[in-house]
Amino acid sequence: MMAAVASFALLAAGCGSDSNNNSAPVNDAFAAISKADLAAVLADREVLTSILTYHVIGGQSYDAAGLGELGSSTTVNGAELTLGADGTAVNGVDVLCSNVTTANATVHNIDGVLMPT
Repeated sequence: MMAAVASFALLAAGCGSDSNNNSAPVNDAFAAISKADLAAVLADREVLTSILTYHVIGGQSYDAAGLGELGSSTTVNGAELTLGADGTAVNGVDVLCSNVTTANATVHNIDGVLMPT
């Protein structure tokens, strides 16, 4: 689990833009994934990159209200995220803590790991 958390931390540190939005799963979200599934994802760089970049909207930093106004947005991996009208959900996953400002992103902690389809 710590390897997954470290991967998300690295992603938050720089994803090709000075302004990003990161939907960062909390520890319990990783704990809900079976150890076998988590190990498989961590062992497959392509799958891991796809999942990590699915959690990032690049190019502009939005607070929760701004995300809610968008309604949906394309992620760094090219797939769409659906954003709750009030900024409290991402693809139906609850946002637990919004608007955490970092050097290059606004982070929104979520209670699940988003999986691209």
